[in-house]
Amino acid sequence: MGFSLYSATGCVRCKIVKSYMKENGIAFQEFDFKSDGKDEFNAFYRKNRPSIYRGEEGVEFPLLYDEEKVIQGVGVIIAFLKTERLLDQFVSRSELSHGWVSGLTISEGDAACGDDFVAVVAFLKAQGLKTQIETDGRNVKILSQLIEKSQVDRLIFNLRGPAGLYKMITQSPLDPEELKLSLSLVEHCPEYKIILPLQPFWRTDTQKEFISPEEAAEAASFVEKSTGRKTHPFYIKEYSSSGEKEDLPVPNLFKYRTACRRYMVKTEILKK
Repeated sequence: MGFSLYSATGCVRCKIVKSYMKENGIAFQEFDFKSDGKDEFNAFYRKNRPSIYRGEEGVEFPLLYDEEKVIQGVGVIIAFLKTERLLDQFVSRSELSHGWVSGLTISEGDAACGDDFVAVVAFLKAQGLKTQIETDGRNVKILSQLIEKSQVDRLIFNLRGPAGLYKMITQSPLDPEELKLSLSLVEHCPEYKIILPLQPFWRTDTQKEFISPEEAAEAASFVEKSTGRKTHPFYIKEYSSSGEKEDLPVPNLFKYRTACRRYMVKTEILKK
């Protein structure tokens, strides 16, 4: 398998990927978009345009090509080089720049791959990037390991709802004790937010709805009981339909905020 790396002069994240590949003896041919690799990149872009992410600032570098698929973004590339596709549920495209890396999510990945994920995060942090880690309480051992190794700069804790509804909302069981333990770790992070996203879920096979304000309050109460504090940075996140038609009535966010403030006194509304 031959690797082509498309980079840009002055791109810090490109340097990080090159450093990883050289350290691990992974051969590659580099094409610098801003230098003598411009023509090669333009031809590559035309051929693979549907597979290449382009944001407001243009194409996100670096890009790795293995003669079959495009792997884009520093975190995604390092994870791919580490285990190919085994970390896909842990690592996705970063939404952050300016020294930060996101797209690092603990909850949905296979716990058996936890050590590899921690190694990827550790490498990114060792290269000077600040890490934003996301969790919803699952895979608490991985979160604990990251915190013990000081690999978390910012934690985003997506509290899906009250513990009793977690399986219904996430389609994955979670022991309330594991959720409690995960919540007890948030204060060990330099920066963190606890976010309660209002996301529709199937309460029954035929009934799709949001959690109620009372259930949101139950979730906030669980945080208070788990941590012994009422003053966490706690947010109700407005639902985003991602452009899809949503026939459910839009929740009254102020009712949710009022209900949660009984247990989390700093509750605010986080707009989409």
